[in-house]
Amino acid sequence: MRLGILYVVKQLALYLIEELADKEHGDIADPCCQIPTVVKGNVAYHLSPRWGVQTGLTYSYLSSDITTTYVSNTVVTKQHLHYLGIPLTASYTIVGNERWKAYITAGGMAEKLIKGQATDNYSDHTSNISEHRLQWSVKAAAGASYHVTPLLSIYVEPGVSHYFDNHSGVVNVYKDRPTTFTLDMGVRM
Repeated sequence: MRLGILYVVKQLALYLIEELADKEHGDIADPCCQIPTVVKGNVAYHLSPRWGVQTGLTYSYLSSDITTTYVSNTVVTKQHLHYLGIPLTASYTIVGNERWKAYITAGGMAEKLIKGQATDNYSDHTSNISEHRLQWSVKAAAGASYHVTPLLSIYVEPGVSHYFDNHSGVVNVYKDRPTTFTLDMGVRM
């Protein structure tokens, strides 16, 4: 019986030592990721009256506050990430005429971190963040567009996106909430 109690005490002591060791290196709490700001430029090409493809350039700004708790203090790091992406999607027109159409669309995007910075409140030190891996995502949406001119239309696309884990060390909203609902609006040429 005495041996059993000593074993339990030893295991508890080892567990507490491991917990304290982890606290010295810092435990990242839930990152507070803001909703990304996205600006897109799209170009559409019609393959047939119902089928089309779109591509373009996407700029995404991601901002987050990351809280790290140590034994003696808590550090909040403000992170700012700038991504450039190239989307490629296909669309199918369900119904419409020369002025408007309703459609479904699906595709993917590759994004590259072009600039990243992090500043912590403990030392007020700013460090650069780099990511060598591309950020891949897929998206499906239903949309509607209205042709203002024969070459220019405005559109709205509610949908869902999923961002794949690129296994980098960068903490961002793509890893915090990989599947999200989206609402894209804009101008298409």
